[in-house]
Amino acid sequence: SRGLGEASPLGRSGTGQAILGAMGLFAATLFVLPVSLAPQEPIPQPAPEPAEAPAQVGVDQSERWAQAVAGAPGELRADFAFLVEYLPARDRRELDPAELLQDVALAHATREAVAWGDSIPASIWRNAVLPHCHVSEARESMRAELQERYLERAAACATPGEAALLLNATLFGELGVKYSTARERADQSSKQTVNSGLASCTGLSILLADACRAVGVPARLAGIANWVNKKGNHTWVEVWDGADWRFLGAAEPDAKGLDHTWFLGDAALAQPGSLRHGIWAVQYAPTGRRFPLVWQANQDYVHAVDVTERYRSAAKVSGVRLDIVVRNAAGQRVEAPLRIEAQGTPVRRMEGRSRGEGADTNDIASFQLDPGRTWMVRAGEEPFVAHTTVESEGEEASLGTLELVVGPGGDDLVGWMVSDPEAARAALWTEFAAQPKALALAADYAGSVARTADRTSAYVAREVGEKPPGGWPLVIAMHGGGGTTKEFNDSQWRHMQIYYRDHPEVSGYRYLALRAPNDEWNGFYDDSIAPLIRRLVLAQILFGDVDPDAVHAIGYSHGGYGAFVIGPKLPDLFASVHASASAPTGGETKFANFANLAFSTMVGEHDTAYGRVKRCRAFDDTMAQLRGAAKWGAGERPYPTLVEVIADKGHGGLPDRDLLTVQLPKRRALLPKHVIWEPSGSEVGEQYWVSIAEPADGQRIEAHLDGQSIEVLSKGVESLSLWLDERLVDLDKVITVIHNGEAQELHAVRDLAVARESLERWGDPRRIYFARVDL
Repeated sequence: SRGLGEASPLGRSGTGQAILGAMGLFAATLFVLPVSLAPQEPIPQPAPEPAEAPAQVGVDQSERWAQAVAGAPGELRADFAFLVEYLPARDRRELDPAELLQDVALAHATREAVAWGDSIPASIWRNAVLPHCHVSEARESMRAELQERYLERAAACATPGEAALLLNATLFGELGVKYSTARERADQSSKQTVNSGLASCTGLSILLADACRAVGVPARLAGIANWVNKKGNHTWVEVWDGADWRFLGAAEPDAKGLDHTWFLGDAALAQPGSLRHGIWAVQYAPTGRRFPLVWQANQDYVHAVDVTERYRSAAKVSGVRLDIVVRNAAGQRVEAPLRIEAQGTPVRRMEGRSRGEGADTNDIASFQLDPGRTWMVRAGEEPFVAHTTVESEGEEASLGTLELVVGPGGDDLVGWMVSDPEAARAALWTEFAAQPKALALAADYAGSVARTADRTSAYVAREVGEKPPGGWPLVIAMHGGGGTTKEFNDSQWRHMQIYYRDHPEVSGYRYLALRAPNDEWNGFYDDSIAPLIRRLVLAQILFGDVDPDAVHAIGYSHGGYGAFVIGPKLPDLFASVHASASAPTGGETKFANFANLAFSTMVGEHDTAYGRVKRCRAFDDTMAQLRGAAKWGAGERPYPTLVEVIADKGHGGLPDRDLLTVQLPKRRALLPKHVIWEPSGSEVGEQYWVSIAEPADGQRIEAHLDGQSIEVLSKGVESLSLWLDERLVDLDKVITVIHNGEAQELHAVRDLAVARESLERWGDPRRIYFARVDL
């Protein structure tokens, strides 16, 4: 058995949008799984366990636990005695009473910290906050660690339901945990899950429920042994929200809040009273019924209550159901746009998206079809569409599962690199987006955070206007503040969320107000900020349908200093960058790197602190000198920068609130003929179509492309690479490379491994190169 179901790290809201258009046609097949809707015999129930006493496991064990209860502190004794009374036999043998008592003490500590602590009913408190376990997992408490990490954040929430939603959005990304069928076992403890980083939906649910209990949120596992309409089982989490039990999918945050999951339609078909097809919630104290552990069918110590009717009433569906799975040539599930259209009248069209490898095995795109009609089903986008027709005839409630296969693979991709390069890039991006490295960002996106190993930045994002056909332009807005208190920096972040005026008449866009990762003076502009920004943008492209050629950065004061550093560190990432009330930073702002970046800055003439206006004027002078010295071709504009010194203004009050009207129309310089790059630090090893094996301060590269000739000047660099494709040179002809005055003629070979490596380096669907020349 696969364990009690599977769960996805991908949120249902706004995820995977960037894979639109990334499907290539390979084949289309129809595969319908027969489904029986007839009730099956319930799994036999064991004899009910007496509620008045636990199973006896020997005089010595009973005396040991009785002594522990007698010696427990008065304020903990009643709760401790409750746990001991109903301890499973395995726990009576194996657990240390002192450790269980410590767990009770930690639970009691949360009651004082959270607003809802005193309002939790006694039975819910004892069955859904106190217990040290859920099902058959190893008894390895993480209550202390989870409490230390999350209690302060949870205590800021008004209700336990709000706290549960917060945990579900942040927990898995912060702990580096995701859904995977490669998990070691179905019923992993939270420690096992965190150590491995992988879990089934049961393991994910145990971790979320543990975290909830650690911060005083009543939580319990719920699940079904076998879906009525699908193969397999599933586990999720129920939380008490202050008034009633609500549910949520572990690692599946939904913007709509509680009681919104992908499986609601499936749950509506569950059968009350059936251990096989009913929905059961775990309870610590005996109930006379047991929870259906698929991997341990004969257990009699995990008690349960039947909650089926609550789910049946939550979602009523009608029509003939069709489930759709889309796979690539390698057999992996992929996300793809789906369109279903009824032939004839009345006209009816439905759209949706298939689920990728990161989704639960039974999380399948579903549609309710009108009976008695013929339907055209399409996956992908033109010109690469897999399609077929289905008939919704008869009295069937479900047509089963339709599988469509799209996209080239293996040797096909090599051929496409020659015959249809853009289709090859689309297919490679689809492949990349299904890999663990990309899927790992899903939890960050769902939790509205960007993170690297050593820092985390929260953000607030909203969409303005209508989405353009190529995806949302992205505006990353960075706040003022810096080296001051967290409270002040938070207030500056809130102000940045509304500071720049909306301009949907120019373009629809996503406005993202980024919180600095810390409260240091250089939080937005130290060496390590560039990798965090790259990961932020990659997640937005993968899951937010962001146009990679329309990413903009803008900042004021502390955020403006960030723009002065992030822009020249990552000029190939941005269509435009603007800095207000700030100045270049010595050592971090490399003036040479502005060669292809649309950069502007605005400073008040009286903003003299830290030499701001003086530094900006010096920057303007240097840009003019570099612009004049560049021997570029006709129509090329090197160093497209703009410096504005605003009369009679100091550090505040600059007329910059409408700058998005200037920035939004710009597109990035994707493949410039001239690359001038001076690394600052070792964090960024690639820029445009050049990379350095070991980037460091003091190095410099100039690369100039002229037809089939590339002139490279390098200083302080031992090894560098040129990344090429048909958009830069003719790969079927000889290329002349002149490196520091020495010329050589060579052939650049298309290599699938090189294309994949370029994706790993840049994480950019538009920056996939097919050949590499190493110098």
